[in-house]
Amino acid sequence: MAPSPPAAAGSGRPPPRSERPPASDRACPGAETETLRQALARAEIEIERRERALSSRDADLESARRALQERDRELQQRGHDVEQAMAALGEARSERDRDRAELDRNRRILAAKQAKVAELGTEIEEARKALAALGSEHRQLQAQHESLLALLAVRTARVGELESQLDARLQSIAALESKLSELAARAATPSDDLQRIRGLGPVFARRLEALGVQRLDQIAAWSEADIERFAAALKVHPARIRRASWVEQAARLLWEVPGADGR
Repeated sequence: MAPSPPAAAGSGRPPPRSERPPASDRACPGAETETLRQALARAEIEIERRERALSSRDADLESARRALQERDRELQQRGHDVEQAMAALGEARSERDRDRAELDRNRRILAAKQAKVAELGTEIEEARKALAALGSEHRQLQAQHESLLALLAVRTARVGELESQLDARLQSIAALESKLSELAARAATPSDDLQRIRGLGPVFARRLEALGVQRLDQIAAWSEADIERFAAALKVHPARIRRASWVEQAARLLWEVPGADGR
């Protein structure tokens, strides 16, 4: 007698009673084997489905477990926060008590100062009366003060005029002394032949001598600002002096024997 196929998993119904196969089936063992194979395949499919369901439930349980752990951590953190809040509240209450004590002390100080202000108010009133008595004297002194200020302004203006005149004369004297010193220095110091510098002709040489430039060492010591200044005095572009290398030539000629260049 062939075994009956297994009941479908999860159906909740008892397996059907085995019936006696027909005579044709008893005569064909291959058909019975095929039936068993099909039943076995269905059973394996059901087992796989249940295993997947169990795996899904295990994953759900694991997620629930992690959620519970996270919830426990949150509760612990909240408990810690509550403890900190309680500590801060205690500190705030202590601070409030200290503030109240400080406020009471300030109130006592304020009451003492108000009493002192009342005393000072009396003194101020007496001082106002004395000030009113001195008002006329103050006005007289103020009139005298204004008169003196007007006189002082006139004399100050005169002194300013005299100082300006003195400054102008001192400047003139200083300019004359500087000019005399320069002339004396020129007279005592021999001049160089500035035309030894190529590009510096007799006209430029005379103009430079009139400007106080008589020696090669003076040109060799020119800065960029000096080149700009003397170019403006000579009415030439500063680039011409730089292009002709007046400063470099003067520095080189200081080390040469005069007349060696043929001039």
